[in-house]
Amino acid sequence: MEWYERVQAWFNPTKNPDLEAIFQRQARTLPTLWLLGKTGAGKSSLIHALTGDTKIAIGNGFQPCTQTAQAYDYPSTTPLLRFLDTRGLAEA
Repeated sequence: MEWYERVQAWFNPTKNPDLEAIFQRQARTLPTLWLLGKTGAGKSSLIHALTGDTKIAIGNGFQPCTQTAQAYDYPSTTPLLRFLDTRGLAEA
């Protein structure tokens, strides 16, 4: 194989059908940022400030508001990132 053909093959690799399923699964998986912290630390408020999502319930003071983990995709139309809002640590 000549130098030109090797360079062309390096820049234009052939598809490997064995890897196609892995690439498809990876394309569907969003990077997820887990927010962990004490009750009232501002986990939900941070997600609200970053995404502008008005559906996020935000507590007042130290009363827990988030009862279960909730996922919020950003941006909602064509998500690139997922935020996972969790309950406060040490909540009983």
